[in-house]
Amino acid sequence: MNWASTGHLSSKIESRQVLKGTVSNEPDNSGYDYILTDFSALVSMKNNGKNSFGFGYLLRLEENKAIHRLIQQIKFKVLMVMQIGIQYMFNLGRQWI
Repeated sequence: MNWASTGHLSSKIESRQVLKGTVSNEPDNSGYDYILTDFSALVSMKNNGKNSFGFGYLLRLEENKAIHRLIQQIKFKVLMVMQIGIQYMFNLGRQWI
């Protein structure tokens, strides 16, 4: 395989919250719930502009825990009109904060 000498690095921060329609004056019912925050980074390399392979890391922060995951990603083009991607995530275990 002739892998291109240029790679691509992407990173992302994603946070999820839930906003409820009704908000009361009670201190524990603000209408806002924190769900999680994801921090991820992915490095990918292309082969002749058709196929790419990537690997990365994801850190997910939830209420009282951190989840670590490894990411493996494969993309390839079919008939130059459709791109198919496969992504695997492997849990590395849970660690309490």
